[in-house]
Amino acid sequence: GNILYGLHIGTFEPNQSKPLARGVPNETLKVLRQGLDKAVEDDKKLQTKQRRHQEKLQDLEEKLAQAREQNEKLTKQATETARILKRIRHNQLYFQAKTLVSPACWERFSLPNNINALCLGRDDRGECHTAVGNGICKSDSTLYDGKNRWKPTHSPTSQTLNAIAYSHFAKNWLAVGDSGTVCCSSAYSLWHLLPAICSQALNDCVSFKNSWIIVGHGGTILSANNNELQAWVRFGRDKNAACPLVAHDVPTQVHLRCVAGNHDCVIAAGDEKTILFSEDGTTWRQAKIDGPLDILATLRVRRLVWDPNRKTFLALLSPTSGSCGRLCASDDGKRWHCGIAFTKTESLADLATGNGFCIAIGEDGKRIRVGDDWKLGRCLASDEADFLGNRIVSDCRHFYRFQSGGKTVWRSRVQFQ
Repeated sequence: GNILYGLHIGTFEPNQSKPLARGVPNETLKVLRQGLDKAVEDDKKLQTKQRRHQEKLQDLEEKLAQAREQNEKLTKQATETARILKRIRHNQLYFQAKTLVSPACWERFSLPNNINALCLGRDDRGECHTAVGNGICKSDSTLYDGKNRWKPTHSPTSQTLNAIAYSHFAKNWLAVGDSGTVCCSSAYSLWHLLPAICSQALNDCVSFKNSWIIVGHGGTILSANNNELQAWVRFGRDKNAACPLVAHDVPTQVHLRCVAGNHDCVIAAGDEKTILFSEDGTTWRQAKIDGPLDILATLRVRRLVWDPNRKTFLALLSPTSGSCGRLCASDDGKRWHCGIAFTKTESLADLATGNGFCIAIGEDGKRIRVGDDWKLGRCLASDEADFLGNRIVSDCRHFYRFQSGGKTVWRSRVQFQ
């Protein structure tokens, strides 16, 4: 029968003494039990998945630890390999450096005229070397076969030529000399004398971007487009110049003896530790040199070189009195740092870089110093040998030594790659 419990009604089964639940139908209880069973089952599945994920995570952590350990081993191996290769390279450089200071390393070539400068470039027959002095002579690329192939070529001037350079941009040569002499040559080896530009001695020249830059005595700096060598612009303070002055003045009147450049800037240097830089070849400013001023004041810059391998400018400063010579380095040409100091007896006169070496030559043509990175002051070999000339240049395969004003060139027998 139906029994009323408060406001709830329960139903008795024939064989039950109690209701299934107070006021809850049996169908609802079944649904709740099924939901509870399913929740318990889902919880078990979730715990199983979580346990599997933890096992996978632990496995991945173990693999990561193994990978890190393997990476450390490989790093150590790479470091050791780099150290061995560096040592091998150093030993190779040391052996080659010891070879370079030996007179037996150099083979001799006789030239038809006295020379002051030598440069590698190209003509209508291909690669060739050209040397200038009291005349002009050249040798084609077969110089590498060991035969003496230097031949004279017509010089359009009787003035002494002090420097020569080749423009890979315009494919032409430029030679400069005393009394403002400037000569140019096309790829067909025909040399032409340009109209007088100034009266000062011109000491060096370089191709910078699409222009030529020339430096000389009295702070003289000349500039012209590679393809317009008749239109020169002169930077300086001499109002009696043959070509017009421009508003951009040169901040010095000392003799400028050398010039070098890269793709970003050009450097001119000379007496009284003067180093000028320009980013466009037009506006020139004084560079800053870090070092003892009392010593630097007695030095003049003898040679400027750009080392493309180390992306560094090097300047060789030699004494004008009893002080020691210096080697300065700069990454941008604006700020220079003093490097190693040479002894008073060395009196180094010239500097060249190439093939992983930096080589300095003594004024007497005997002393030679070979380093692999003079920016850091490392010297691999040094010796005082037989006289081989006080000038040195490199064409990235060989070094060439000669005496300024002499008729002999010595080439390094070792051909570098």
